[in-house]
Amino acid sequence: MSAATILAAAGDLDSVLPGAVFDLVKIDVQGYEPDVLQGMMATLARSPAPVVVAEFWPAALRDRGLEPTGVLRGYAALGLGPIGVQIGADVQVLDPIDIMRLCAGGGEAGQVNLVLGL
Repeated sequence: MSAATILAAAGDLDSVLPGAVFDLVKIDVQGYEPDVLQGMMATLARSPAPVVVAEFWPAALRDRGLEPTGVLRGYAALGLGPIGVQIGADVQVLDPIDIMRLCAGGGEAGQVNLVLGL
């Protein structure tokens, strides 16, 4: 199997789908979740009761030079809270320290799905 490079146009969701509304959004982009969320805040504000499920992987965020607890606080500052964590079929609301502990239990690959809403 050979590798290939593909160049694809990209843009923030607010620009690409300016009138869209969503009930549910799943984001899993290996540490770029804060950027995706920032680019869809108008869409989320337009949506009646959106729920966002976003991967939270501290190691990937650190690789980008981002501080993971700062990212969690940033989500709350955007109005995306309280922050829930998907554990099995349940969602538990946890503070940033407990979310970090949960991820640390998985080692370098430790990650969780956050459940966010406006």
